[in-house]
Amino acid sequence: MIPRPLNGIAYAVGNDHHPGMSDNRASIMLDHLRAIRGDIGLMKDDLADVKQRLTTLEIQLGAMVATEQSHYGQTMLRLDRLDVRLDRIERRLDLTDAPA
Repeated sequence: MIPRPLNGIAYAVGNDHHPGMSDNRASIMLDHLRAIRGDIGLMKDDLADVKQRLTTLEIQLGAMVATEQSHYGQTMLRLDRLDVRLDRIERRLDLTDAPA
């Protein structure tokens, strides 16, 4: 029989037209499968590296956010203390409005 193409790939239907070709085809297929397996292994290694780098970035971003929140908290604390001091100064100088 003549090989029939399927999705651009020729498959052997029988062995009676070209004797001895199936061993060669099997060998070629195994070589291709080994190459594909090797490529997949490399892709797995690359993906593991990308995951590790992403985790590192997430940790660093979390630290930056925590630092920024800490700075914001410290700034708000200082503003609160300044507000208390300003209220005290206004009371001493009688600059406050009378309570309604």
